[in-house]
Amino acid sequence: MKKSILILVLFVSTAAYSQFEIRGVVRPRAEFRNGYARLRDSLTQPAGFVTQRTRLNLKFKKDFISTYLSFYDFRVWGDQPLKKDLSSVGLNEGWVEIALSEAFAVRFGRMAIGYDNNRLFSKVNWNQIGAAHDMLLLKYRSSGWKIDFGAAYNQDAIHKFGTDYSTLIMNYKTLNYLWLEKRSGNIYAAFTAIADGYQKEGTLNTVYLRYTTGPVVKYKSESWGLEMRGFYQGGQLQTGTKVSAYYLNLNLGVYSVRKLNITGGFELLSGNNASDSLDTKDHAFDILYGSRHKFNGTMDYFSIPLTTKRAGLVNPYFKLKFSLSKKVDIFADYFFFRLFGNYLYDGKFIDKNLGNEIDLKVKAKIANYVRMEGGYSFMLANKSMEALKGGEKSYMNSWAYVMVTVDPVLFTTKKDAKKQ
Repeated sequence: MKKSILILVLFVSTAAYSQFEIRGVVRPRAEFRNGYARLRDSLTQPAGFVTQRTRLNLKFKKDFISTYLSFYDFRVWGDQPLKKDLSSVGLNEGWVEIALSEAFAVRFGRMAIGYDNNRLFSKVNWNQIGAAHDMLLLKYRSSGWKIDFGAAYNQDAIHKFGTDYSTLIMNYKTLNYLWLEKRSGNIYAAFTAIADGYQKEGTLNTVYLRYTTGPVVKYKSESWGLEMRGFYQGGQLQTGTKVSAYYLNLNLGVYSVRKLNITGGFELLSGNNASDSLDTKDHAFDILYGSRHKFNGTMDYFSIPLTTKRAGLVNPYFKLKFSLSKKVDIFADYFFFRLFGNYLYDGKFIDKNLGNEIDLKVKAKIANYVRMEGGYSFMLANKSMEALKGGEKSYMNSWAYVMVTVDPVLFTTKKDAKKQ
């Protein structure tokens, strides 16, 4: 504790000669789950709980050096006994960035990363804990170009011999990626190449590499926008199985129609076809380290390949956003779910049509640094959903939440301390 106070004093003492900011975040969220992520049945009971994110973020910049420290506490209200000290504060982010020139910089440490619409890499804001990587990041910014190269090599402890990572075998052991992005007027284009390696279970150092690559193209004007994404996934899974999978996304939006934004599109995540028993490759596309809650409905029925039994997903959607005022937005989203490949259950191929989800949400800015949102979602499942998720489609499956975010600037050397 004394060391933490000393570090804080040193930061403040240099504030007059640098850019320095301290921001706090308190974000409680109450949830009611009665069919969230899986169908309910006659024996299940609704779940209700409150989780909370608490963070203290420190930003510091002087000359060619920038640093960022983010400490966090995550808890479910009531998970800690009264009058008992349980250490729970952790490091969300902690990195240093050094500008090598006007265009080049290097960043290293623990950092959250996100690109494009957060489909493959995301800072995972919905999750109260968040997500971060221990890595080295080389950055280039010039003439509308954004180029990032990231590299990570993970170990579970300091070893005298060997590089066995089996204690954390579900984490990647190696990660390398390249992100190229260019903006020119209304057009945005990007390309990514990602290689992640996982240690084979039961071995000491065998690592299988998987790669994901593909482009992103966007066009946006004041009245409408078009987005297209396509990624291919190859290499090998952790089991050694060869991968050949792909992802497609088309998104068309019409903006500012009497304060109404309309978006329509679809996502396609390839999967395995049980009718082709001779195919030895895995065709289930994995979203890697991207956001899960943001896509395919907020009830989180579908994200990683296992949530569709590796059969893939086709998800057309339609979204509405209405700006009731400058501070209040109302959202209504519709999702249709269908399996990509055939899935065998009890000796029969099930109907690929899984069901529909409707999400309703309200976001409001209450005051400076204070925001509130709430939502209600329900799943209209078909019989096939029971084969994937268990439970019974005849019951009403729903989920609701209310969340408050308070993130004031506690101290800053900037003259304008308004929320960024």
